[in-house]
Amino acid sequence: MAECDICGKPATTRAIIEGAKLSVCARCAIYGQEMVAPTVRKPFAARPIRELEVVEGYGRLVRQARERTGLSRQDLARKLFIVENVLERIENEHLKPNETIAKKLEKELGIILLEEKKPEGTYTAPSFSSQKSQGRGLTLADMVEIKKK
Repeated sequence: MAECDICGKPATTRAIIEGAKLSVCARCAIYGQEMVAPTVRKPFAARPIRELEVVEGYGRLVRQARERTGLSRQDLARKLFIVENVLERIENEHLKPNETIAKKLEKELGIILLEEKKPEGTYTAPSFSSQKSQGRGLTLADMVEIKKK
């Protein structure tokens, strides 16, 4: 255990006294500013990134939900703090809403506009129960359609 650099008693902490970093006891720490040990942060746990995309027919969904709630475009645009023209373009599907606007619309109208993006290039094979492929799984021949002349 280190000794206090000022009085010689057992040191319990470190402090900056007149610009010098010293090991000091609790009693001598009042003569300067006690140094606080840096807190050790836990490593950031990476969450899987969810990519979201707007559902098909989003314009019709927004228009129907807005009409069901009895709001005009102008009223809904004011509630969401967006321009009425943007809302009109979304309803006509001339503009895809970004994630922020889509979430506002979902919350206000009680609809679902965003869904998880499906990875490109993935294919879910249909299940076949032909006698040829039983026991060994799906084969390329099960998926090919042969055109006969």
